[in-house]
Amino acid sequence: MTLEEVIITDREAIVLAEQLLKRGRLTTVQEIVFRQSWNGQTYLDMAIDFDYDLGYMKDVGSELWRSLSQALGEKVTKSNLHKVLKRTLQEQEISNSKQQFNRDISILKPMAFSPDAQLLASGSNDHIVKVWHLATGKCVQTLEGHNACVWSVAFHPTEQILATASEDNTIKLWNLETGCCVQTLKV
Repeated sequence: MTLEEVIITDREAIVLAEQLLKRGRLTTVQEIVFRQSWNGQTYLDMAIDFDYDLGYMKDVGSELWRSLSQALGEKVTKSNLHKVLKRTLQEQEISNSKQQFNRDISILKPMAFSPDAQLLASGSNDHIVKVWHLATGKCVQTLEGHNACVWSVAFHPTEQILATASEDNTIKLWNLETGCCVQTLKV
């Protein structure tokens, strides 16, 4: 999406500015200057329309643009306000999309089917391994003992043993009949 395609209402722009400034709401006069600048008004028009001194309106605008410039790390002026805030909003949306993607990726869990295809084991970021009965969809065991994310799970091909590997630098062997850890290997 190009900057020209980004549509922001004056209210959305004010909310974005308030978030950037991190000091709560704009004052009444700052909001007048911001909104009217956003809508293409001159300082003279603002002073006349809202019965303020022209110099005062310019001073409020100057301080507002300086504060926004500091918050964004680039010069913000009355004339480039649209462009800078649209780009900022677009960058935030891209950043939010990346964060959502990373959250979605972090949800992916290591999984393994038992040799008889009756069970599914899944590891997770919460250090827990769960064993699911596929026919019922119910969790039949919760295996706790790792101190970090579980990265890998594997069933023994002939015995009721599950191996799990974790970011805590251990491999644990679990007896699936009892749900107990029978061996911990340090790696």
